Amino acid sequence: MSVAAQVEAKIRSLGEDRIFTFRDFQDIGKFQTVALALSRLSQRGKIRRLTKGAYFVPKTSRFGTMNPSDRAVLSTILEKNGGYFAGSGALNRMGLSTQVPSELVIAGSRSSRKRQVGNLRLKFVRGGSNEATAQETKLTDLLEALKALKRVPASESANVISKVTSSLEGLTSLEQERLAVLAGSYRPYVRAVLGALLERGNAQIAARLRASLNPISQYKLGLGREVLPNARAWRIA
Repeated sequence: MSVAAQVEAKIRSLGEDRIFTFRDFQDIGKFQTVALALSRLSQRGKIRRLTKGAYFVPKTSRFGTMNPSDRAVLSTILEKNGGYFAGSGALNRMGLSTQVPSELVIAGSRSSRKRQVGNLRLKFVRGGSNEATAQETKLTDLLEALKALKRVPASESANVISKVTSSLEGLTSLEQERLAVLAGSYRPYVRAVLGALLERGNAQIAARLRASLNPISQYKLGLGREVLPNARAWRIA
């Protein structure tokens, strides 16, 4: 079977709403040969180019040609560029905000830039954890929610703490361990609040988080003892 035929067969096997890149064809042939086969399929209208090196099979409806879903586009972009979802979108995903951000923030990227892909407005930032992946959204959303305590109204802080507390209780010990590792790349106040929330359920992890903090630093977040009973012990106000 020719390389072109193998490429077409592989595309059919990938299923619907799938964006494919050269990585998907590494087992078929050399880059140049696969690139030529994809280019010819694109010229024939069998596939369409989404971005450089990324293609999809176009679907048609009475409304015209349909692009891949936003979810598929994001998965491909994150796989190609690295990073994970950050920013206020975490509050929306956790049900803490009904506001849908007009721009999706992706942290941990290799470079800072903005990009428009289809209907998606993306902002890549270099900050955040270099270790986190897009598959760890459940964990990074918790850290992003705690990070948001600096900017949410004081009246909403209690909801954030309550939701994060509930989510922490649903994590396994291994997930809590991983969360503490990822927290190492966040600001000290995030680690302080996380430590305070974990202190009762996992004192060992809380102790490590405390050791990562400056013992004389204070964190002004507008959190009263009714919201975080052990706030004073963690120098949180």
